[in-house]
Amino acid sequence: KTIEQVNEFVYLVNKVSTWGDSEKHVAARIEIQHAYADCFYIVSQGEKSHNLAKD
Repeated sequence: KTIEQVNEFVYLVNKVSTWGDSEKHVAARIEIQHAYADCFYIVSQGEKSHNLAKD
């Protein structure tokens, strides 16, 4: 379930990121981050550990 949510979250973030830096885009990103707070945390932790692994 969580992996599906994370995939959905990543999909939405990527979709929204194609809108540019409009107010609509920023508001949508904030909404997504609130709606998927757990996923956002998981993804950001994953990116941190991924970046550490790269060094």
